[in-house]
Order: sequence, then C-alpha cells, then structure tokens
Amino acid sequence: MSSSLRCAWLLCTCLLLLSFSLPFEADAQSRKDRHRIRVAPEGESCVYEIQNQANQDFFVINPGGRVLVQAQRGLWVDVFVQNDPRGIPGTRNRRMVALRKQVPRDTLFVRSAIGRPTEHQVQIQCCLSRGQGRACPRWSDARPPTTETGRPDGGSSSVLGSTSDLRGPAASPPPVSLTDPPRPPGGPVMRIEEEQ
Repeated sequence: MSSSLRCAWLLCTCLLLLSFSLPFEADAQSRKDRHRIRVAPEGESCVYEIQNQANQDFFVINPGGRVLVQAQRGLWVDVFVQNDPRGIPGTRNRRMVALRKQVPRDTLFVRSAIGRPTEHQVQIQCCLSRGQGRACPRWSDARPPTTETGRPDGGSSSVLGSTSDLRGPAASPPPVSLTDPPRPPGGPVMRIEEEQ
C-alpha cells in the first residue's frame, strides 16, 4: 500500500471517528442551555419542579438559554425573573410570563453574554382560587418539592408529569437533611454562567 493511500485511509478513519463524537459533545455542551419548570397544584398551595434537576432551589444556565415554564392541571401561574443586585435583567425582551388555561406553557429567553455571571430570583406564583372574572383573588408563592431527593414523590418519576422528555443538568448537591430548615417558597435562583 502506498504512503499516500495510507494517509488518505487514515484521514478518512479519523474523520469518521470525529463525526461520531461531535454530536455527543454538542449535546453535553447544550445541557445548560435549557430548563423546564413545571408548576402543579398541591393541596392548599402549589409546587414547582425544575425537571431533571436534583437541586430545586438553584439552577445554572448559559447566556442565550431558554427556561420553559409549564402549568399543570389548569393552574394559573405567573413567573417573574428579577434583576440581579446590580440591576442587570436576567432575560431578553420580557421578564414575566402569565400562564393560563389557553396558554399553559411559555418560554423566557436568558440574557445575552455580558462577560460575567449574574444571579436572579425566579419568582413563581399561582392562583389557588379564581373568582368569576379574569382576576385572581388569592395568589400564593410556589414552593419547591419537600423530599430529600428533590422530587415531590421521592422517586425517579415526578408527580408533576413524566420526565422522559426532559433536558437540563442533573446537578448532584449534597442530600438535604431532614433537620435542615424548610426551603422558602417563591421559586429558585437562576445563575447565568459565563464561560471564561
């Protein structure tokens, strides 16, 4: 076999192997680009869950990412992303979504890169009792799941719905101890992480 034929064969083999590895690397890279938060009624309040995520109080996302919020079982949900302490908005265009029966899901788009990370409170409220009109007489802060595993039912499947189509990092913080104080209601903190 001539040396030019060997080089061509080696080059083709390398390109073939590289083509198999690229989609996996791209998929791993995009895992911080989107999160899904589901909100469902539970008793006299409502529960939010960041899908496919162990830590329900905090999530990390890249600039330009998406946060899809979905209301379950006809629940009215309002979501507002607060500015960071320096006044930098966490989203592009709009900071709030209002989910209703005719619009049970919506997406917020994370701000563009600014050269440094920021943290933003994601305030989630739900309407627990509706009056006759379009107004809600009683809004309540959503609360995170309350079990050690970060899932409302303590298992691998969620009471808020199937997790088979979910994306997002599966962060593994230390397990929550039963003696830890209860987590405050209202929603998680979103950290927009800049790559340095």
